[in-house]
Amino acid sequence: MSNFWYLGINGNKIGPMEEAQAKAMAKEHPKALAWRQGFEQWRPVHEVHELAGIVYDPGQADTSQVPLMSMETRPAEAHDIEFRVFGHDLQFLEIFLDRSKGVIAQPGAFVYKDSAVKMEAIVGSGRSRGGFLSKIFAASRRVIAGERFFLTTFTNTSANKSKIAFGPPYPGRIMPINLKQSGGSIICQRSAFLCAARGIKIDFFFQRKLAVAIFGGEGFIMQKLIGDGLVFVHAGGMIKEFVLRPGETMDVETGSLVGFETTVSFDIAFAGGLKAQMFAGEGFFISRMTGPGRVWIQSMPFNHIVKEFFKVLGIDARKISRLR
Repeated sequence: MSNFWYLGINGNKIGPMEEAQAKAMAKEHPKALAWRQGFEQWRPVHEVHELAGIVYDPGQADTSQVPLMSMETRPAEAHDIEFRVFGHDLQFLEIFLDRSKGVIAQPGAFVYKDSAVKMEAIVGSGRSRGGFLSKIFAASRRVIAGERFFLTTFTNTSANKSKIAFGPPYPGRIMPINLKQSGGSIICQRSAFLCAARGIKIDFFFQRKLAVAIFGGEGFIMQKLIGDGLVFVHAGGMIKEFVLRPGETMDVETGSLVGFETTVSFDIAFAGGLKAQMFAGEGFFISRMTGPGRVWIQSMPFNHIVKEFFKVLGIDARKISRLR
């Protein structure tokens, strides 16, 4: 893997990529950082001889844009945890905590735990350092992102390693994501969050493009998970990860989009011609993702499951939604 590169651009990690692609991107972003296997730490691209030909003036360095991936230079905020995922189509997650380590979870996700693990409901994200008002503000932002006002924390109070398990609200897969390897944050669909190492922040992501907000299937608000540790998201059916190169695009049915890295652009497009929009049964719009970065897709969105369930029962799901 020594011939694969990663670049840090404006706080986001991009890669892996081959050397020729890394050279091209380095020329476009002369203030970027670079890393490949064998490097002890991230280096400015102008100091890497393999990426020669970069014109750079050290006096123009923008030190405020140091990428989040260079976390090796400061201690991590998120707790270190170990985990195992059990099952195939009906999964649950077991997490192992060292002394004083903890996790935050969506209320209702808890399945079982060792008695030494203390459970507590908190306001905020478990990461807030301010006073009561700042925690209320953090909790309000989480509600906007589709989560509940309170989160549940679980902390190991014993000297021995303890375990705790969580389960998703509907059949599907549990996917672990190390935010440190995704530039420090990802965007995901509302209610995708299951649990995370304590120190992870749950925020909202506001769709600035009006067309995406109205027709993109997720509305104005999506979730943004921020930090430098493990998060666990869940989705229906199978999950597949795609790695998009810079400028590479893919079209996704709006409900099938689980999440994407912040380097990926999210837009909408018409789903084929007028005939396809009217009679293909796929709706008028699809999500168009443009790289670079990773995108996660689910095969069985929960709204599809509900629609088919009501169809089998002979009930119009639209009437049910109007009664709610």
